[in-house]
Amino acid sequence: MKKEILFSLILMAGCHSRDLRRAATVQAGPSLKKDVFSRFQLTGPDLIQDDSVPWKSDTLFSTSLRCVSDTPLILYKTEGSCICTTMNLATPAIFKKGESVKLSIRYNTHLKGPFSQSVLVFNNTEINPLVISIKGIVR
Repeated sequence: MKKEILFSLILMAGCHSRDLRRAATVQAGPSLKKDVFSRFQLTGPDLIQDDSVPWKSDTLFSTSLRCVSDTPLILYKTEGSCICTTMNLATPAIFKKGESVKLSIRYNTHLKGPFSQSVLVFNNTEINPLVISIKGIVR
């Protein structure tokens, strides 16, 4: 019991210790789906929400990017807003025009209750870093 409480406190402290205010704010919704950027098009949502995530499950949230420019899209690194959020992407990754990449975000569901996390995707475009958010409720 003491170990579980200590783990929960460490996890919560780690989740709230990182300051993401330095990242460019990207509005959720259809604004990113328009082809307004010169190098990529987000072909999935930038805000992924699930209000019924099973407790202690292996939960993945997915979206994708597509390169729409003759200049390659380079994803340098990814960074989760806390240790409970990671992205499955080998970096650096380079994509030519027409190529797509599926971005899978893994969230640690060992704590019940609501969550809201972000992943920063550092790249060579105007929106750097690209912020992809997940939120939901672990039940």
